[in-house]
Amino acid sequence: MKRVLLIVGVVFLLASCQDNQENTFPVESTNQNGTRLVRLVSHNDDYPNAIYTMRYYYWGNRLYKFTGKDNNSANDLTLIYTYSGSRIGKIESFNYNNSKMRETLFTYNDAGDLIHETKDELAKTEFSYTMGSSNILTRQAYFVDEANETHYGNKERFGFANNEVVNKWREVDNIDRDSVHETITYDAHHSPMKDVLGYDKVIYFHPWRDFFYFGNQQNVLTSSSVFYYNGNQSTQNLVYAYTYNSYGFPMSCRLQYVSDDTGEIVDLPYRMEYYYE
Repeated sequence: MKRVLLIVGVVFLLASCQDNQENTFPVESTNQNGTRLVRLVSHNDDYPNAIYTMRYYYWGNRLYKFTGKDNNSANDLTLIYTYSGSRIGKIESFNYNNSKMRETLFTYNDAGDLIHETKDELAKTEFSYTMGSSNILTRQAYFVDEANETHYGNKERFGFANNEVVNKWREVDNIDRDSVHETITYDAHHSPMKDVLGYDKVIYFHPWRDFFYFGNQQNVLTSSSVFYYNGNQSTQNLVYAYTYNSYGFPMSCRLQYVSDDTGEIVDLPYRMEYYYE
């Protein structure tokens, strides 16, 4: 393997607000045989103390808050989700001292499809979403300057099958070619996010998709990427090895890679544990 994306601080961006009943099950759950995810624990076996714990808070079938913590409080993260009807309309990100780092707004058409995203961080960036032929969705970054001129940035394209992303192309620095092409396969089991309202509409933009991530209805089984840079090409082939509970939801996941030299599947030190209500 010539290149492996290893991201330890995994952030799963999810959903939101208002309903009539907050989950009362302890988010410190040690129950792995359930159906609604309340705690996710990331381990790096090379560094046993490098444990990142993610907790999920619900109103009914809406996820309104996510928290991520490890032994370093500077890495603390809180995400607050606000719904617009049955869709996620806003995500606010807060750091360890509760200062807002980012606000992301989502706009949908009358059919409920995501068509626009506004990300306000150090500067405001816009993203347009356009569904083209062959079930390909394009996400185009741009910003408008003080002279009202539009400048285009990176472009991503997503190919779908059975409501899951099966191909992803990333065009870097507005170069008119595919800088990265990722092909994704899925298992035949349940994604922990399958029943979370509105999640399927915002899966495209999540930055944590480079490492452990959820499918809409199923779980990512393999991720094969080809990288193109300055005329060179490299590959990355990741495998996600799960165990499942009696309901068909993941209990654990080990990240592996396929050796370019031998074709052998090799364990990486990164793994996840899933805990449910």
